[in-house]
Amino acid sequence: MTIVCYGWVMTFSNRILDFAKNSEFVFDAGQFPKSIPWHQMVVNEFKFGLGWRCDWEKSFFQLMISTDSKLSDLDKAYLEAFCHLSRSLNFTKINLISYRDLENYLRDENHLEAHSRDFEHQILAINWIESLKKELMRPLFKNFFDSISTKPIHSAESLISGIELINQKMKLQTRIGPHFSNSEIIALIPQAKSPLRYEIQWRFHFDIDPEMAKALCLSLEETLSSDSLMVKVVAES
Repeated sequence: MTIVCYGWVMTFSNRILDFAKNSEFVFDAGQFPKSIPWHQMVVNEFKFGLGWRCDWEKSFFQLMISTDSKLSDLDKAYLEAFCHLSRSLNFTKINLISYRDLENYLRDENHLEAHSRDFEHQILAINWIESLKKELMRPLFKNFFDSISTKPIHSAESLISGIELINQKMKLQTRIGPHFSNSEIIALIPQAKSPLRYEIQWRFHFDIDPEMAKALCLSLEETLSSDSLMVKVVAES
């Protein structure tokens, strides 16, 4: 089927047209689910929010994207396809999703291209997705820690209990990847009493992606820190 995109008449696969019409995972900024915390970012002047719908007991997590920018049908289809593919992949493989993977996924038949190659350079979503990948970890990990830390922590005892629970829950989340499920918080070191201040040491495998380790540490700090408790999380290997 042909439609007009970027001022050009293009032939799209039916899958592209279907994904462009649906809003299962890509929302206008005012329409995304209010119950999900959103991580805001800007990519080349386009504003996006990243959020995750999760069931941690079932090791299920699903990416959602919001934007207040006007998307072309083609860009919308690529973003929806990226989110669709992420449903069944672990976190490592989500980061490996390429433009070619998405184009293949959007084909009606394997031997027919989803759209002309002449317009690849005009698909803004290709670059957006590469930038979004770099920010996916922190909102996901924040969602995970928030799901565990449901009560304010006001003492060393409650903090220790919370850390023990986090270690237990992390081991069950194999879908995120072994660098997450095999990591472990190994020490809680008091730093000050008023306000309560602690350093948490987190042991990661030596070849963990530094960005993943950073995202984990910052997300846990954000979840645990409050007016009465300050936490610094540091990575150990």
